[in-house]
Amino acid sequence: MESNNQVEFILKIDGMHCPMCEEHVNNVIRKVEGVKKVNASYRKSQADIVMAADTDRNVILEAVQSQGYRVLGQEEKPYVKKSIFSIFHHKK
Repeated sequence: MESNNQVEFILKIDGMHCPMCEEHVNNVIRKVEGVKKVNASYRKSQADIVMAADTDRNVILEAVQSQGYRVLGQEEKPYVKKSIFSIFHHKK
């Protein structure tokens, strides 16, 4: 496993209704300095973001909200890069 200065930042987002909304949220978050990866899901009403630990969270929140979406909640945890072999060791 890779140890680094990255975190996983998960946003609960209201207002995404289709794949185009997902892409819109992905694009606006991806532009924030320090963001490494983003995956928005309208079905889950959330965006999973991998970013540098020192990335300004408020910039991400403002970017999402400036596009007409509402952030309903947020969670942060250390980012652990999954290896290809981790699919064989998942817990049920």
